[in-house]
Amino acid sequence: MPSMEQSAKKNQRRVKANGRERQRMHGLNDALDVLRQYVPINTQHQKLSKIETLRLARNYIVALQQILQAGRQPTPLEYAHQLSVGLSQTTTNMLANLLQV
Repeated sequence: MPSMEQSAKKNQRRVKANGRERQRMHGLNDALDVLRQYVPINTQHQKLSKIETLRLARNYIVALQQILQAGRQPTPLEYAHQLSVGLSQTTTNMLANLLQV
C-alpha cells in the first residue's frame, strides 16, 4: 500500500506535468494564432480550428509553389480549388465567399 509520502510525491509530479502540458498547449495555441494571420482566411467571426489552420497553411504553401512554377496567377476558381483540398465544407464555403467564386 502506498504511503502518504509516496502519494504526495506522485500528486506533486502530476501537478508539475499538468503545468508543463498547459504551458506547451499555450505555446502551440499562440503559434497557431500567428499562423492564422498569414493564411488567406483571417476572420474575426469564426476562428479556424487547429487542423483546418494547418491544412489551409499547407494548401497555401502548395498554391504559392505552383504559382512560382507556372509563372502565372491562377484563376480565382483554380486558386479556391487548390486552397480547399482536404478542408471542411464550412471552410471551403468561407474560401469561396472570400474569393467570390
